[in-house]
Amino acid sequence: DFPPLRTLDQRRHNLPVHLTSFVGRERELDDVRRALADWRLVTLTGVGGSGKSRLALQAAAELVDDYPDGAWLVELAPLTEPERVPSAVAAVLAIPEDPHRPLLETLSTALRGKRLLLVVDNCEHLLSACAELTETLLKAAPGLRILATSREGLAVPGEVVVPVPPLPVPPEGNHVGALVEFPAVRLFAERARAAHPAFTVTPANAAAVTQIVTELDGIPLALELAAARVRAFSVEQIAARLSDRFRLLGGGNRTAPARQQTLRAAMDWSYDLLAPAERMLLRRLSVFRGSWSIEAAETVCCRDSIDVSEVVDLLGRLVDKSLVGVVAGAHGNRYRLLEIVRQYGSDRLDEADESTATHAAHRDWCLATVEAATVHIRGGEEQASWLEALESEHDNIQAALEWSWRVGDATASLRIAVGAAWFWYLRGHWDEARRSLEHSVGLQGVESALRAEGGAWAAVFAWRRGDLARAAQHARASMTVLSGSGDEGEGLSLLVLSLVAISRFEHEQADAYGRQALAVFRAQQHSWGVTTSLLVLAHVALNRQSGEVAELVQQSAALLGPGTDKWGQAQVLDLQGHEALRALNLDLAMELHSASHAIAVELGDRAGQAKSLLALGHVHLLRGEEEDAARTLAENRSIVEQLQEPHDLAHADQGLALLAVSRGDVASGELLLEDVARRLAAMGKSPMGISYALGMADLYRRGGRPGLAAVLLRHALSLLDEGQSPAQVARTRQELSALESATADTSSSRQEQP
Repeated sequence: DFPPLRTLDQRRHNLPVHLTSFVGRERELDDVRRALADWRLVTLTGVGGSGKSRLALQAAAELVDDYPDGAWLVELAPLTEPERVPSAVAAVLAIPEDPHRPLLETLSTALRGKRLLLVVDNCEHLLSACAELTETLLKAAPGLRILATSREGLAVPGEVVVPVPPLPVPPEGNHVGALVEFPAVRLFAERARAAHPAFTVTPANAAAVTQIVTELDGIPLALELAAARVRAFSVEQIAARLSDRFRLLGGGNRTAPARQQTLRAAMDWSYDLLAPAERMLLRRLSVFRGSWSIEAAETVCCRDSIDVSEVVDLLGRLVDKSLVGVVAGAHGNRYRLLEIVRQYGSDRLDEADESTATHAAHRDWCLATVEAATVHIRGGEEQASWLEALESEHDNIQAALEWSWRVGDATASLRIAVGAAWFWYLRGHWDEARRSLEHSVGLQGVESALRAEGGAWAAVFAWRRGDLARAAQHARASMTVLSGSGDEGEGLSLLVLSLVAISRFEHEQADAYGRQALAVFRAQQHSWGVTTSLLVLAHVALNRQSGEVAELVQQSAALLGPGTDKWGQAQVLDLQGHEALRALNLDLAMELHSASHAIAVELGDRAGQAKSLLALGHVHLLRGEEEDAARTLAENRSIVEQLQEPHDLAHADQGLALLAVSRGDVASGELLLEDVARRLAAMGKSPMGISYALGMADLYRRGGRPGLAAVLLRHALSLLDEGQSPAQVARTRQELSALESATADTSSSRQEQP
């Protein structure tokens, strides 16, 4: 916060004393101070309600002592006639008009020897007049500095534009203590206390406060209007009604200018200043969610009165007017609307009766984008760049799906969802994928083969989330339609049934389904399907501990030369790495898993990254490299936590428990393993945990880490049910006893040495 404006001799300034505190904007104030030190015309630009005027006044108040002839505010918002701009300046500076010469000439003469700061507020509706005024006065008066506010720059030589962005908002899930450090939250909280003195941000209302400041884009005017509602509504009620924000956020300060008394009025002020073609483009751009490219705008928005050749110029003008933001991207700039502007544009789109046509154009563009990407994201040299392109359009894909659902367009919905499915899988958007596919499959009016293909992909994500019953149900429903068709959906359904069987430790069934899938894909010469089927069969062989693993991996590797499926290459490297690790060839295992991890990073495949990091963590532990193991295992756990994958989280914590034991903190390690055992039992995954613990115990025993092997054997015993598996319990106890005896003998021998 900054101190209130200084009380000065009124002959040296006319700056108002504000009755509320000034919150945040430390960086912007520094920017303004530096700009005014070096340049004579500084224009603050930003969307309506962003706080340009308040920032300009605070900067002027802090700099007033630098100007012997004072700091003077000229408010232009009430003016409508351009010719009155010089008169407004003359009135503020008490410069009498001379009827025998132009007023601009009189002002220039009066200011020639002065050193003062002129704050010209709200220039956007009188741009030409303001530009002429500032250029004329700056040429005539070397000691003059002008600080202007406008929705866009004045385009005067020597002008420096300082954008005034919205206030920073917090990410979701912040602790209350961290939450109030964000200027948007501080402003909302302070203004809310003015409306309701007992208000404070608490753990109970923190989520609602975060939602409010985020959905209002951190725009000060919107936050102040929302805070005023705390007098009558809880923050939870306000947050729940933000979908109708233009009705909710009205009735502001009665003494404020009319355009600042409601959010709608603030937006109307900006919209009414636009040319007809600019208004049309702005409202059509509201169908985009997130960001968009210039090419997307040209495809979606060009019809009727907007030609493709006009979009670049119109979009540039909307950027200049602070209504469209620019987002730097790896492949060129993208553009976005603040949510408030997007909602306003959407309302205007409805009023213009253009909503259906524009949303349909947006849906068609999304569908074409997804289907063009489908082949590339399953292989090819540009796989990573196509995945990144779809990530950029992620919000738009979801918007197109939601609109298709609203209008009941099942075919477009399913085509988009099926086309995006592999992108969703690789990028870890599993819950969104499952929800979108299941919703689309449930719509009426789509041909059965497409519905069945959508069901097969829905099965993939149900399996990925551990819902084996639902995965099998989806896959079998798809098979009733696609069996014998040779369609991709048939092969995919068979693969899911194989994966479900793997998860249930039904190895014979898993192998049978996997081989059926392989036959279907080979008959289609479907390279991605063939490779994926071979990889699934390799995992079956790995679980069965059969000798086929190397052969199946070799077959997969033969299909994956340079320029082919990088995801498949990473999977082959991962399997080869596991074989090297099992053979205790730690250098080779490190090399292979590191290569797999590098590809996963390139593709943005978070699940692939987590898998290779876990393996690398175990390699480091076997080598006794505890610091490297700690870094790698911590990164693995962080990714798995983001993916919200409880079964992989158990494996991550098993690795961290072994690290604790390796560092000598046996109690903490065993306590963490006890927690893992409880979680696995609750998920019905005890058999998986047992198999994993026993396999890793054997690896650590052979790798010369008997203490870690013993911990894993005790972990396996905690998961085993003696009533159901007495032989396995007895065998595990015997192995543990032998291991503990050998460890004790080794320790005793070391103690006896001189």
